[in-house]
Amino acid sequence: DWMTQSETENVGFNVYRSDHADGLYERLNRSLIPGAGTSQSTHQYSFEDRSIAEASTYYYKISDISYAGIETMHGPVEVTTWQRPADYMLEQNYPNPFNAETIIPIQLRETGVVRVIIYNLLGQEIRRLVDGEMPTGRHLLRWDGKDTMGQLVPAGIYFCQFTVNDFNQMRKMQYVR
Repeated sequence: DWMTQSETENVGFNVYRSDHADGLYERLNRSLIPGAGTSQSTHQYSFEDRSIAEASTYYYKISDISYAGIETMHGPVEVTTWQRPADYMLEQNYPNPFNAETIIPIQLRETGVVRVIIYNLLGQEIRRLVDGEMPTGRHLLRWDGKDTMGQLVPAGIYFCQFTVNDFNQMRKMQYVR
């Protein structure tokens, strides 16, 4: 995605990609992405590169073409793609033990309805951190040591339960004050 604040005699744009910042760039779009001509308005543009690999780094340049046929290059911009997680996972929270707040990392191999619930030692639900659909990837959830009513919980042992699709996992956490 890119945006122009204004354009002067702009016929359109081309998008180029390379594996190296100073390498050979290959044009990705088959036809020119139309520009706004001469305009003092803001314009938004986008191009989707569908031929990328997971866990790779690419360099992109955008060129604009004037009415006179002059091509001006802009960039490069570095983009690193992420690798889709192989499985679902509830990682150990950190820090653990914690006293103000803790981070709870989860991974989703595919989009799904996620439920992350904090329980006390008696099995009573203390707080729902997530209850809804989340996209594929790694997510960092934050728990501030408060219950559903916004009250600080007492120091002690708590359990975090992560459920998505048919997957269920639980981790023990220690809250200290």
